[in-house]
Amino acid sequence: MFVFGADTDTPESLAYTADYAVEHGLNSAQFLALTPLPGTPQTDMLRREGRIFTNNWSLYDGLHVVFWPKRMSPIELQEAVLHAHTHFYKAKRMFQIKYKVPMYRRHQIQGYLITRAWEHVGENREFMRELREYSATHAGPDSASFDSFKTELDASK
Repeated sequence: MFVFGADTDTPESLAYTADYAVEHGLNSAQFLALTPLPGTPQTDMLRREGRIFTNNWSLYDGLHVVFWPKRMSPIELQEAVLHAHTHFYKAKRMFQIKYKVPMYRRHQIQGYLITRAWEHVGENREFMRELREYSATHAGPDSASFDSFKTELDASK
């Protein structure tokens, strides 16, 4: 499992991480966005810094970005997570790897299907649209224009 979104991460370092997983022949991998969990020092720090932009708990799953990273925009982090999955779970790669155990092929197929399906779920497409717009119209937590990101899902809570 790889967690993306540390304060030291950049779009380039995350692309390198995905390449590393592929080049070293891992059978399966998860690439998840750092997710601030209640009661943790990291969540307290992100909240103090004004970097958490939604409290919609349905998005706190590791597959949706819910905070503003230090060295990239939220949409850049989200796209890095999605790119890592699609890069790692390519159909061509599934057939090139020589598996010692049949279950590893199943993991590859499941990863491929989950990765492709995520982008076709309506709520995820809407989240991506809203996150792209939010990232383009806000300069981040250090700017005067920074305010909380509210999705339609937030409004329903």
